[in-house]
Amino acid sequence: MKKFNKLLTLMLALLMMLASFVGCDVEEDNGGTGGGGGNIPPAVEETNNYLIKGSKSDYKIVTEYDSSDLKGYEVYAAQEIKTNVQKASGVELPIVSTGEVTVSEDSKLIIVGDTSLTQAANVTADKNTYGVRGFVVKTIDSNVYIVGGDPMGTLYGAYEFLHYQFGYEPYASDEIYLETNVNNKMLMDFDLKEIPDIAHMQATYEYWGFENRTAGHRMRFNEHDEIFVAGNNQPWHNTFAMYVSPDVYYDSHPKWFTSDKRQIHYTCHGDMEELEALRDHVYNKMVEYIDADFEQGLQYEMIGFMAQDGTGTWAKSDDYDDGVTIRRDEDGNIIDDGTVDSVAWYKEKYGSAYASAMLIHFINPLQERITQYMNDNYDGKKMQITIFAYVEAETPPTKLDASGKRVPIDESVVLHPDVNVFIAPIYSNYIYDFDESGVKNLTDGWEVIASNTSYWFYEYYFSSSNMTHLDSTYSLQSFFQACYELGGTYIFYETPLRYKSYYVFGKLKTYLMSKLGWDVYANVDTLIDDFFTNYYKQAAEPMREYFDALTAYCAILKSTKTNYSGVGGGNGIDTVEFWEQGVLEQWMNLFDQAYAAIE
Repeated sequence: MKKFNKLLTLMLALLMMLASFVGCDVEEDNGGTGGGGGNIPPAVEETNNYLIKGSKSDYKIVTEYDSSDLKGYEVYAAQEIKTNVQKASGVELPIVSTGEVTVSEDSKLIIVGDTSLTQAANVTADKNTYGVRGFVVKTIDSNVYIVGGDPMGTLYGAYEFLHYQFGYEPYASDEIYLETNVNNKMLMDFDLKEIPDIAHMQATYEYWGFENRTAGHRMRFNEHDEIFVAGNNQPWHNTFAMYVSPDVYYDSHPKWFTSDKRQIHYTCHGDMEELEALRDHVYNKMVEYIDADFEQGLQYEMIGFMAQDGTGTWAKSDDYDDGVTIRRDEDGNIIDDGTVDSVAWYKEKYGSAYASAMLIHFINPLQERITQYMNDNYDGKKMQITIFAYVEAETPPTKLDASGKRVPIDESVVLHPDVNVFIAPIYSNYIYDFDESGVKNLTDGWEVIASNTSYWFYEYYFSSSNMTHLDSTYSLQSFFQACYELGGTYIFYETPLRYKSYYVFGKLKTYLMSKLGWDVYANVDTLIDDFFTNYYKQAAEPMREYFDALTAYCAILKSTKTNYSGVGGGNGIDTVEFWEQGVLEQWMNLFDQAYAAIE
């Protein structure tokens, strides 16, 4: 209500102003107040032990290289603690191995990772409880233990340690708050046990492809090669790149592809023999990728099998047609014996959900085999095949029963419990809250037939010539909350990618995403206040005034301009019809004030 009243006041002020006008990158910079992060968990008390005393310290950082930590997250976590303690206090803590120290009540150790010392102290973060990104930070006597559900969780735990000890808070790739000139600092009495609401947060904005991987980790983002088996091949739009390229296989197996070679044909044009050959081929490829990654210690739990995409390259209905008529018995009834029939059969039975039904029927037997392979070879470790609910396959094969309840069209389209559906509603309207955006129409259906879901949301207009600002600052939270409440384990927000200069307040939104992925119920107003104070510093006041005015102005556009909505819309928004000269001049004046404030 507070947020609504604030926006309403701004909108009314802007409308009055409009009426009158119609008539006529440094990585660390510590100028802000810092360290809040907008969502501070319960207070951590101090111990009686000095971490820093008189610009000196008796503490050592302890870690050991673990072969299961292939990417070196735990060693890097130790280095990050060392680097930031030195920046804060000038004190350089040594990093030593577990064999060089003895733990006692009086030893001064910061023990990082799942080490023999951590295990001896019975400080653990069981992966079944903490997942792959949760962590425990625990003070016992004069020692601190930091351990994650996996090595990246340990890295996140190190950042939380720094947050409480020195106010460490990354706001963007070019802005990290850290206390400085610290001469004395007591060790905190840690007993933190944290699990993120969303297990996987895909890197976004300038972290896309991790142009700055380190900055992404500091904001607790992941990249796809830290989530998916064979992630370096890119997990989405990958069926040709990872499995069956038509350049290689079309001549020998033309039925594996749609007539235009744009997609895999999930019924192989009704040819059961070719369908089984395709499934065998994909299965063998998946096993090859799983084994290769597991041998390297990259024991991720998802492997992508996601349809091709690209401008003008999505296979449409006609491209799936196979020329095979529906099989019927002598009375004219459709033969439904569980074997593959024609595309015409799928369209008659599943309607607009024909493509997703074909995909489900293709993937369920494949997941059954992969699950069995994991049971036989990797002690039942989970491996989810992740498929795309996108464009042609976006609609779930469900219906409303006589009581109005949504149910599967039939039991054959209920997904295997290990399959993960990556729901990507590209044409929904993300400037509105989740319930009003159109996304719920899809998630309600997929929730009925899928045990595991992930979500691909969108942050910009695709077809707008200038990648115009899509105002979703205050709607973001509703999408994170929906993902969490639906049991989603993975969110990716697609943003303007390389078009950074067009992404209005992109760093703010990226910060909000990084915090909401951890706690979907965080106070967004507090987060925004904290960001402006620490990112814009002396310019915070005029920049916040501009942000509030822009947000309110966009709210007016939403209610008055029909073409200011929807991904794929927005053409023509860069015209005087949308932007009053007087409003723009007022905003330019605020920019002048901001520049003057930082001179």
